Amino acid sequence: SDEGYSNLVQLTSWAWIHGYYYRPRVNHEVLMRHKEGLICTSTCANSEIANAFFAEGDEAGFAMVEKYMAMFGENFYLELMMLDFKLQKPYDAFLLRAHDKYGIPLILSTDCHYCKKEHSHNQRLMLMMQKGRTIQEIEELVASGTADDLFELQDQNLWMKSEEELDAKWDSDYQDTIDYELYKQSKANTVEICRKAGNVQIDRSLKLPKFPDADLKLMEAIKYGFVNRGLPKTKAYASRIMEEYQLICDKEFSSYFLILKDMVDEARRKSPEILGWGDGN
Repeated sequence: SDEGYSNLVQLTSWAWIHGYYYRPRVNHEVLMRHKEGLICTSTCANSEIANAFFAEGDEAGFAMVEKYMAMFGENFYLELMMLDFKLQKPYDAFLLRAHDKYGIPLILSTDCHYCKKEHSHNQRLMLMMQKGRTIQEIEELVASGTADDLFELQDQNLWMKSEEELDAKWDSDYQDTIDYELYKQSKANTVEICRKAGNVQIDRSLKLPKFPDADLKLMEAIKYGFVNRGLPKTKAYASRIMEEYQLICDKEFSSYFLILKDMVDEARRKSPEILGWGDGN
């Protein structure tokens, strides 16, 4: 609902401002304060429920399921996924046992790390940067079977799928885990959740101050930086700058970049005074 969307925004803000530790987090107390109008699911094989199940077995997993049932009631769902990740099938099997035990409805989702199948390569480039490795080293990790600590390398099955692609995945890899009737039921429940949320109005406008003539001022700043940084004066470099500049303008983000520039400029101005050394560079 609209109330749920408002609560989701508040949870996200709280997670980044107060709960950040390597990644944004919320605790159960905060979740309970902002649960109205929200649907909660068991989520992926690295969730609180999954961690309890893998660490201590069914009973610990069921205890965590009961905790979320008590928190969210009929708005709690068990979320099946069909991945190549080695822990997914045993986790799905556990969720199906929980469905049999408690009658909690099932939904079907895909762990979506990028939009299109071909974007798997971009994911590897990102991992290369995060891990400080070359693409060749990443490929060698995969080939040697020693990439267990990198989930995205264990599974290249992480794009947004059509129903036909999901059906094909069930047919090829998951018939032995998910009963066909339950599979159809989980798809229908997922569609029903989308229908429930269909009337929610999401305000997607940027909540930032607007600079007058922001696009023009951003271009002036780009030209200044281009000259003063001594960047290569090649057609390829100029073309790349214009491509990025045009995207920023099209998405109405020019003011955002100018605000960041002001913040960085002020930090450079004040840092010698605060630190007692340096010139702000």
